Amino acid sequence: MNDQLSAFRADDFRSAYRYAASRVQQKFTPEQFETMIRVNYPEMARASRVEFGSIQVRDASASVQAFFFASNGSVRSFLFSLLSEKDSWRIGGVEEVGAPTVPRRLRGTHA
Repeated sequence: MNDQLSAFRADDFRSAYRYAASRVQQKFTPEQFETMIRVNYPEMARASRVEFGSIQVRDASASVQAFFFASNGSVRSFLFSLLSEKDSWRIGGVEEVGAPTVPRRLRGTHA
């Protein structure tokens, strides 16, 4: 997940696409994937800070909570769905969830 976020920050959407699960790659071409991220999730490429919250693993799937902090202090929270494919975790989906009401440093891993 960190590698995909790093690719977004580097404006390298082709590399970021490689970290998407096969079902995502079947649904979107690399160009469609880039457009989807730029339009629906721009903070993934522009966040000044990313922090990870809870992680839940169930067999070959997992969910990871991530908080994206903008330089203006706003926070957006997402739940990433991960799938185990080809001996690595691939991102299968993302949905926005409620963000903290007060921007503050959260517990968890920082990227």
